[in-house]
Parts: sequence; structure tokens; C-alpha cells
Amino acid sequence: MLEVANNAVLEKRKKLLQIQGDLDAGDELTPGEREFLVTLSAEYSLKSEDTASRQNVEKLLRAVDYVPPALALAQAANESAWGTSRFAKQGNNFFGQWCFKKGCGIVPARRDAGSKHEVRKFDSTQGSVHAYVKNINTGRAYSSLRNMRAKARSKNAMLAGHELAAGLVKYSARGEAYVKEIRSMIRTNKLKNYDEEFWEGSVVS
Repeated sequence: MLEVANNAVLEKRKKLLQIQGDLDAGDELTPGEREFLVTLSAEYSLKSEDTASRQNVEKLLRAVDYVPPALALAQAANESAWGTSRFAKQGNNFFGQWCFKKGCGIVPARRDAGSKHEVRKFDSTQGSVHAYVKNINTGRAYSSLRNMRAKARSKNAMLAGHELAAGLVKYSARGEAYVKEIRSMIRTNKLKNYDEEFWEGSVVS
């Protein structure tokens, strides 16, 4: 399911790279390419006076990229208690994602007084995975993760979950302790192997 979500993002990234190449060559973008940039900018909540500008394309490339499998797998296991949590079983939610509209999900049993959040309920597990990848790619709290990912890309280095976990400090109230736990799960379960396999099989830079 993660491969499906990641590959969907990479297809968009592939088109972005083609558009970037056209801009570098000084070629005029087609109406279809311009429409694609407008739609993608809206999807990733990027505001720009000129969505077809090279600057906007660069911003999109920073956001439109895959999440290392090791990172996603470790988080899914951690947030769902290896798939046994009530939220995973009843709501197909493997990443502890919240929503804030009454009835949008499942009310946590230990929700603090005055809190209105619910744990989001998904129609399918695949929907949960897609939403997780988008959350990592668009959430303000994970901008440092995206910056680290872009830096690795600039060096043509493999995107490694163990390293990018540093950008998850704000994913949990546990902060640095959460990052250490995710990294420990990656090491203990040898999840790095999944990062290597996906990197080798990916053709999108």
C-alpha cells in the first residue's frame, strides 16, 4: 500500500521534472502543463502569483516526493501498536492522524477535557496511507524533514528513514523521545532494507 502511495507521488514528480527541464530550456509550457501546475499547487497548498514559474516548480519538487518505507513502516507499527489498536481496527488509521470536525473519526478514550479532536476514520487502509504521505509532504510541522529530503536528493543520496526521522519531532508530543523510538524500531527490525529496495527500483530522481 505504501508503494502504491509513493509511486502515485513519484508520477507527479516525474512530470514536474519534465516541466522543470522545459523551463530550463526556455520552452513554452503547454496549457496542459500549466493546468497541471495549478492543480498540484492547490493540492499541496502552495500559493504563488505564477504557478508556472521555476521558483514554484522548485517548491513543488521539495514537497512532491516519496516517504522512505522504513520511516513509514516504523511509524505505522508505533502508532497502531503493530496494527492492534482500536483506531487501526475500527478506523483503518495506522498513523494516529487526527481530525477536528465532530463525527469525523473515533473519540479517544483518554482525550483531555476541552479537547475536540478525534482520530480520523478512513474507508480503507489505503486511504490512510495516502493521507499519511500527503501529511508528511504538506504539514508545516514536517518542513525540516522535507528540507533534509531535498538535500539528500541534491546529492543523489538514498532517502533514508533513519536520517529523516529527525524531522518528526513535532509528530508526537514525545518529541525527541519519539524520534529515538522510531529510529530504534528501524534498526531493530532492519527496515533499512526496504529503503534500499525502493531506492534501487525508483527511476525518478
